Amino acid sequence: MSPFPNSSKALLTISSLFASPGWQAVERERFGTMNMRFETHEKRARELLENMREALSLPSASELWDSCAHQLLHFGETLDAYALHTATFGADERQILWTLWRDLAPALGRTWGFWCQDEPIMRQLPGGNLWFLPRVDTENPERLVLPVATITRWWRSQLKGPIEGIWRDVDDDRHRTLQTWLAGEATPSPRKLEEWFSDDQKFQYRTELTEPPRTRIVRTLLLWARVLETGWKTLVVRLTPNVAPDEPDPMRNKALQLAQLFRLAHQLTIAPQTKDAVTYDCMFQAAVPDWLAREDFRSILPLHDGRLPASEECAAWMSATFMSMTPGAPLQNIFSDAAMDTPAEMLVEPTIYAERQKLAIRLEEGHAAWLSTAQDRSAKVVVALARARGNSRSADMEADIEYLGALDALSRGDLDAARGMLDRGRELCANGNFGPVRLKLARLSLALSVSREAFTQNKCEADFRVILRSIPSDEAQRWEIGRAPLEHSIRLASVEFSHWFWEGGLHPYPGVTIDCPLDESAPIFRGLARLLLSDADDVKIRAFFAEHKAILKRKLRDVRGDTFFTMTTKMVPKLVVAMRAMSPFDGMRGSASHPSSADMAARMSATYLRFVRLLPTDVLAARDYRGQTALMLAADRDDAELMKILIERRVDPDAQDTLGRSALHSAVRSNAIGCFDLLLDAGANPTLQTSEGKTAAIFAGEFGRAQIFQRRLAHRVRPISEAELREVRDIAARNEKDYKMFRRVYRMRGIELGGRSAFKEIIAASNPN
Repeated sequence: MSPFPNSSKALLTISSLFASPGWQAVERERFGTMNMRFETHEKRARELLENMREALSLPSASELWDSCAHQLLHFGETLDAYALHTATFGADERQILWTLWRDLAPALGRTWGFWCQDEPIMRQLPGGNLWFLPRVDTENPERLVLPVATITRWWRSQLKGPIEGIWRDVDDDRHRTLQTWLAGEATPSPRKLEEWFSDDQKFQYRTELTEPPRTRIVRTLLLWARVLETGWKTLVVRLTPNVAPDEPDPMRNKALQLAQLFRLAHQLTIAPQTKDAVTYDCMFQAAVPDWLAREDFRSILPLHDGRLPASEECAAWMSATFMSMTPGAPLQNIFSDAAMDTPAEMLVEPTIYAERQKLAIRLEEGHAAWLSTAQDRSAKVVVALARARGNSRSADMEADIEYLGALDALSRGDLDAARGMLDRGRELCANGNFGPVRLKLARLSLALSVSREAFTQNKCEADFRVILRSIPSDEAQRWEIGRAPLEHSIRLASVEFSHWFWEGGLHPYPGVTIDCPLDESAPIFRGLARLLLSDADDVKIRAFFAEHKAILKRKLRDVRGDTFFTMTTKMVPKLVVAMRAMSPFDGMRGSASHPSSADMAARMSATYLRFVRLLPTDVLAARDYRGQTALMLAADRDDAELMKILIERRVDPDAQDTLGRSALHSAVRSNAIGCFDLLLDAGANPTLQTSEGKTAAIFAGEFGRAQIFQRRLAHRVRPISEAELREVRDIAARNEKDYKMFRRVYRMRGIELGGRSAFKEIIAASNPN
């Protein structure tokens, strides 16, 4: 099964036409399959875009480049949505490309039409705005004129003298290479074009020309012509391997049928003469023939509510098209003859289509049984799986079968078998297209990964990359997609997936019990509870360490990635607060017959501080799933006593979490002035920045922490910079100006802003003398 093109493959292909990225083959493959770390992939994508921009000699801040980059981004997002939501049912590469381009060609033609609405962009070229589309050669009707010939003929017509005189040296290799290029026998590299048409190169144009073309324009047009022609030839070879790219018969050279879809969409887009959007859409829809509206133009026609069909809707239509295809069969024509003005008849192989429908029904029956509460649902799922696997077209929906099998294994309590089926399904989806089941596999795979072991980014990133390609807005908001580093977002999502898994995702069959892996940590927590309630001394605490030595330094089998210490750092303060509110009971007896709940809470707190003093330093430095240390947690709740112990034990005061926040940031956030002072005295670095570039001082300006800001100004070991002061002043002024609104916004995030007077104090203190 052939895979669907994605945004990475498309960007790599398009960029390579402009300039080679110079990567090794293995890196190209990893980029094309999105099989590299997020940061590396984004860096490589920016590099490819920069190669294209430089090849076109466009400034980085130009409106034209911004528009091109925007269109590339939109094109990539569409491809990714199609790749994720389209089931190809075993179609080969030709059939996939043919179906995809039948959708993309009208969309690109309409986009180009919008760009050309106001005035012709290339009016001086033969063919005008559509100079780049192949057309029959008037001098030789047996061949097509391709983009390079169009540009070079136009350019040659502007020049004075014979072709040998284009460059002054008659023996210049450029004359010969240009001729062979025009003959279709060789294609010069973008670097060669840069050399031949450098900005300082002068050409002799006809004297009657009032505005001869600039050399840079000629170079850019030739580069575009080269790119478009190379892309055209590649498309023809992929679709019709035994047909020459300049074959003029559209029944043989089927790429010409795609060019006609582009041309029709462009012409229908520029035809309406109105600025009213509703009227414009109505005129466009009325002009599109019914057979194109039902098929190839459906993705660019507005729906009844005015919106365009979502990519998922278009993918569903393509999936239905693939469902009726016979793998390896000839490509079905769009048009009935070479005139390309009437539709071709759609042919369906009824036997294959019927078997695929039957297979889909079996899988639906299996899912319905799995979701039910029937006592015999396990048996029904087994029957559905057996029938699906026995279907003659089972390979066409093999990933769907593996997904249902994984659900069945989970409900039986066989998590290892489920993992094997999920991995098999994910592998199938990486090498072919099975539709939305890939997203389901990724979500279930991520849930299974983080529910059994502590969070590991490398293990979760591949699944999360798939999930990101089709993510609801509420999840994007909860996981802070786009507002935080992706590592942080993965960790937030992982906690949700783990919770879902244990709270309902397993859906065990009647009589099946599945133990949560975290239950194995229960003995150490029960032991700690006894220590805290018994006012244990150092001897008992050391005995506790000896008994549980193996688990003290190990991450617990919990998605949050907590160690025993990071978890207790969060739990014990809550227990102390709860204890203060409790009524005494017999089990709480100590030296006094009935100590008060406040006394017991104080004993628990004191015992825990002794406990922390005796823990090894490497245990104290542990982090949770957000990269938070106990020092950050102590600062966040203004726990100066715990912070003193941790500082004495030389815990790193400059450790940063997944958002780049340090303990100093936590102290500012919670307005823990004493903790802030302790950290500064311990040598904490106040210039460290979060992922948003905010220092502790900027936090103080943002949250209205006037006293903390004054302490930061007085800190002379690392003086505050002028740029930092300006940012503090700007953000404090913003929050002071719209104080009531921002107070509500921050309160929803769990942050209580300082008073309005605090912001004014910060603004005054940050102003230059």
